Amino acid sequence: MSDQIMSAVVALLTGAVVAVVLFVPFVFLNYRRRGRLSLLRTTSSAPPLS
Repeated sequence: MSDQIMSAVVALLTGAVVAVVLFVPFVFLNYRRRGRLSLLRTTSSAPPLS
């Protein structure tokens, strides 16, 4: 593999891990707070900072 392809693969894998690490706690807190998951709320909004 060329260096450019290897860098792209590492960037994609790192991005996927970061996305999961940020998304899972949000879903957990959202479900705990409201008792259910809404597709619109889960995919489009962040939890309030209060």
